[in-house]
Amino acid sequence: MALAFMYRMFGIGAVALGFGAALALAFLGYSHLLERGSSADRIGDSISRALSRTPLTVVLDKNSSVQLDTRDAIVRLDPGSKVTVTGTVGIDPNASIRVQEPPAPPPPPAAPAAPAPNNAQRSGPMTDRNGQPVATRYTVFKTVPYRGGEVTTGYEFLSGSDVPHRQYCYFIMRSPGGAAQTTDLAVNGAYRSPTNVVRGLDARDAASNCIWFDNNQTRM
Repeated sequence: MALAFMYRMFGIGAVALGFGAALALAFLGYSHLLERGSSADRIGDSISRALSRTPLTVVLDKNSSVQLDTRDAIVRLDPGSKVTVTGTVGIDPNASIRVQEPPAPPPPPAAPAAPAPNNAQRSGPMTDRNGQPVATRYTVFKTVPYRGGEVTTGYEFLSGSDVPHRQYCYFIMRSPGGAAQTTDLAVNGAYRSPTNVVRGLDARDAASNCIWFDNNQTRM
């Protein structure tokens, strides 16, 4: 009875000893795993820090190509960049080219409209005492400032006519006291060499400022 009890206790002790040894081995293996894990973390942190401090350069082969996904994408050029096309550029045969023409120059100024006398200016007898018709004449003046004086062109109209039957041009210089000096320059669009030239006046240059009814330059 005592012997059997002793064997039983011995068996229980062996089982307990084996369980304790297995538990010790388990803890030892777990400690090695923890140590490996912490070492792996330290190695990973070191690599990460090294990569963050190291500049990376990406070089593409000159013969390689990069494909872009253009779906729902917008490609823009830098405002200061330039695009250079090399090779042959073709035009679609179905394409059309529109040439932008410059705007047409403005038309030349129209000749001044011939003025006409009003009803008050037309009033008065239409015939003389002998029954002869009375002609109505009126003159329109065009004046341009020139060298301290004025170049004046006169249009003489006959009653009922829209075109002057005579034109003349002269230069006039007025003094502060009211006196005036005149120099005849041209008649009917043609220059006439004057005989009474105001001192210092270039008569031909002054005649180029005459304003004739047809808007042409003075014929020299």
